[in-house]
Amino acid sequence: MRLHIQSDLPAGQFANKLLQIGDGKVPEDPSTGLIIMPCVQIVNSPDKLLSKVYPNIQENFKDQDRLSHRAILASRNDVVEKLNVTIQKQLPGQVYACMSIDCILNDDEAVQYLIKFFNSLQTPDL
Repeated sequence: MRLHIQSDLPAGQFANKLLQIGDGKVPEDPSTGLIIMPCVQIVNSPDKLLSKVYPNIQENFKDQDRLSHRAILASRNDVVEKLNVTIQKQLPGQVYACMSIDCILNDDEAVQYLIKFFNSLQTPDL
């Protein structure tokens, strides 16, 4: 849309690259699962990638504007999960897991799910 509305050529190139990744046309490194793309800076490990994309994440993790201009694209969910865990370990505070559901339940199943969900919540000490 940016390409058409604002004549933003880089946005169009980025959109095309996303389509290529989604179509499986961009090769990935079999040992790391990282996508291999020509770029100005090349890194050879996930840790170095994270430090390039999110420098000083421990100090800048609350800066939404800064974070909204950065992204790491991954071709598979397992790669995303590994990167997320690595980033979360660098941040201060406790990690919380939020449960979700992607199917429709009958009434009995819904009640059991809600009981399990609420029992899994940890309440902070007041």
